Amino acid sequence: MKEAFIKFFAAPFADKSMFFEAVFSLAAARLSVRGVPFADVAPRFGRQMAITPFSDVSGKKAAVFAVRRAVKRASRYVPWQATCLAEAVAAERMLRRRGLCGTLYLGMARQEGALKFHAWFRCGSVIVCGGKIRREFTEVSSFANCPTGNGNCPPDNGNSNLDGNSMPTRLQ
Repeated sequence: MKEAFIKFFAAPFADKSMFFEAVFSLAAARLSVRGVPFADVAPRFGRQMAITPFSDVSGKKAAVFAVRRAVKRASRYVPWQATCLAEAVAAERMLRRRGLCGTLYLGMARQEGALKFHAWFRCGSVIVCGGKIRREFTEVSSFANCPTGNGNCPPDNGNSNLDGNSMPTRLQ
């Protein structure tokens, strides 16, 4: 534990501030999804059954990877169990603050006779969190969230299910 403190204090200021931003984002995400009916929380995640482009993130890949690192590190040190949904929501919020859009995915699987759920988040072609086990789950919903007017997200071109009748386009 002592080495972790020494390493933390030797880190650049930007890494430390992003770590604290991730801790606060995880706490806010946990509070926003815990004990609140999903139907009330879901609209905050973005357009349901829509996805963002899988294209490059306009030269901001370093920011995407920095957020991924910060959320992963903060998840290990918060005094509560950071769920995959809280991590995905925290990453989405942090990247939105940086002007980047992304897609939050929800998946479901039957394991040992019980239903299990998982969330993961993608920004461009990068799986920011929840990626290690996402293939074990069947995607049941997605939420596209784009900061308005940043130029990184194209207008809705039929990939969203705003009317509830059609499925979005998926990358195979």
